[in-house]
Amino acid sequence: FGLYKFATMLRDSPNMAGGLLTKKDDPRILPFGRFLRATKINEIPQLLNVLLGDMSLIGPRPQARPHFEVFPEHVKNKIVTVCPGLSGVGSIVFRAEESILAASGANGHEFYANEIAPYKGELEMWYIRRQSSRLDVLLLLLTVWSVLFSGSRLYVRLLGDLPMPSSSLLARCLGLSQAGADDRGEAVNTSMVGRWVSEVVESKRRSLSEIEP
Repeated sequence: FGLYKFATMLRDSPNMAGGLLTKKDDPRILPFGRFLRATKINEIPQLLNVLLGDMSLIGPRPQARPHFEVFPEHVKNKIVTVCPGLSGVGSIVFRAEESILAASGANGHEFYANEIAPYKGELEMWYIRRQSSRLDVLLLLLTVWSVLFSGSRLYVRLLGDLPMPSSSLLARCLGLSQAGADDRGEAVNTSMVGRWVSEVVESKRRSLSEIEP
């Protein structure tokens, strides 16, 4: 099906340097397109896809064919059985994907294939295993929250059993620059993992305390 969006980039951008990947401050983005992308207003036309029955509000995000092909085979086989969504857990976790790709260095395509795509696949499998109306409502609310507060990691606390990302990806998700990672080495990655784990553990502790008599 055709995916509706407001145009935010130059018409021939897929054939220019960068291809289908878009990094922060990408020169192919139109001036007003930066605002549309930052606020996610460019995705609003996909409500028409939802009304036409092509998509649901929440589900695995539709992927360009090259991006879909780098998913592990078992992930691809499962994703195609679920209605794609206007938003989803992958969109929330990778709210700052353009910044993550910009911090990955020159070869963004390699980083996407080796780090981002496998974790996105794990996130979508996590969603499919837990799919429910209650989870969809929560993800919808988290989508709105992530648009309003793009730096927030509230999803870590509310979705406490998410798969653990790799340390290098986790460092970028938490806003660590590549230079900082190079300078401080593995200790920084360990610290990032520790912060993620601490938030997950705290989320579990609060959940248990709420159900205790």
